Amino acid sequence: MAKLSICAWKVMNTYLKSVVSDETGVPGANIAVQTYGDFLNFNPHLHAITTDGCFLNDGSFKAAPGFILEDLEEILFTHPKTGSPGKFLQHWTGWPD
Repeated sequence: MAKLSICAWKVMNTYLKSVVSDETGVPGANIAVQTYGDFLNFNPHLHAITTDGCFLNDGSFKAAPGFILEDLEEILFTHPKTGSPGKFLQHWTGWPD
């Protein structure tokens, strides 16, 4: 389940750095894995508290203009190195095989 939270962090990190237009920016996040249910009703999901922008090298904070769901989905489902669709989740988590 740790790989799922790492994947979420990488998506948020990539997205926030792109919307504040500063690759040196550092977003903040606290991500917790929740595994509610038993084997028949297994429901893994994440709870996340994230900054709405990035902390910059000069100590300032640059806010993102807002979250756009379609942009987050595009990052999640695009391989970070090849740009091919549908591979980000598998690349970072190895799941699903």
